[in-house]
Amino acid sequence: MADGIDFKKAGYPSFLQYVSGIAQKEPWGRWSDAQQGKTIRLGFVDPLPEHFQLEIEAMGYGPNANLPTIVRIGEQEKSLIIGRAAKTYTLEFKNILGADAIEIIPPKPIFTRELDDPSSTDPRKLGLGLMRIKIKTADK
Repeated sequence: MADGIDFKKAGYPSFLQYVSGIAQKEPWGRWSDAQQGKTIRLGFVDPLPEHFQLEIEAMGYGPNANLPTIVRIGEQEKSLIIGRAAKTYTLEFKNILGADAIEIIPPKPIFTRELDDPSSTDPRKLGLGLMRIKIKTADK
C-alpha cells in the first residue's frame, strides 16, 4: 500500500477489494464517471490506518474545478477545492476506526457534449481526473 494507487497503470493494486465510479485507464490517469457510480469508491481489503495523510493527485473537469469536492472516510468528511490543472492535494485524517473505504464525491459531473462538444458521443459523465492516491502514515 506504500506505493499508493497509480491510475495510469492497468488494473488496480491487490490491496483494493473494489473500485467504482471510475472510467477506463488513459495515458495520464482515469476520469471519474458518474455513469458508473455517483461517487468514486475505493474499498480496501484491510481497514485503513487510524491516522494518515491522504494525498490525491487530481484535476477537475469543467464545472467540477474550483468547487468543493467531498472526501469521506468512515464517519469523517473533509472538503477540498480541486483546480483545472493536475496538482497534489493533502488531507489529514485522525481517529479513523475500522474504515475500509474512501469515497470521493465530485461536485458536478457533466457529459462532454454539455460543455465542450455538442456532437460528442462519449457516454461518460466526467467529474475529476485522478492520477494518483496515496496513504501516508507517520512511519512512511
